[in-house]
Amino acid sequence: MRSEIIQIQRRLGTTMVYVTHDQIEAMTMGHRVAVMRLGVLQQVAPPQELYQRPANLFVAAFIGSPAMNLINASLDGTAQQPTVNFAGHTIAIDPRAIERYPQIADRIGSPVVLGLRPEHFAMAGDADLPADQHLELHVDLAEAMGAEVHVHSTLDVPVVELDGAPVSEGAELEPTSTHVISRVDGIHVVQPGESVQLGVKTHLAHFFEPETGLPLR
Repeated sequence: MRSEIIQIQRRLGTTMVYVTHDQIEAMTMGHRVAVMRLGVLQQVAPPQELYQRPANLFVAAFIGSPAMNLINASLDGTAQQPTVNFAGHTIAIDPRAIERYPQIADRIGSPVVLGLRPEHFAMAGDADLPADQHLELHVDLAEAMGAEVHVHSTLDVPVVELDGAPVSEGAELEPTSTHVISRVDGIHVVQPGESVQLGVKTHLAHFFEPETGLPLR
């Protein structure tokens, strides 16, 4: 159906407005996508811009499947070499992330919402990432999807909330802990109950102000 509608639009050469709750339809069919929340326009942009530069926490959590992991954390280190800390983990922030989110340098010592998409993780050794961008997570559930494995873990940090409501996927299950999904290469066999060493592609990470939900750009 998506393919047929796209071909009709191209053939007619006219503007079409398509309303859907299915983000896959929106992302694959739209030249521009308007994200609405409670009747308020949140962001209008091409699909890849919504994915790469979300305007706020709501858009960040809404776009992507599985959804972006949103983690309450703190910024530490120095303005030149910042780190992000959560649940006993300390991860160095790649300088390329500071170029995308320059306010990081001004907020050392402050809380932050860290956004990591599941595809921003990799098994240690699969990606050329330094040791200070690795962390160890306990596996609660492993979903073998063929080409990839979805690894489910839990972090002992409160869920991220927006206007008093949790915005991260699965947050309603444990309000005092944060559910994290990482996608790793399907060549790996991952079993529940074990621990895995994951590299974190912090150059692709997102950073948001906890109170306003706005990006630190």
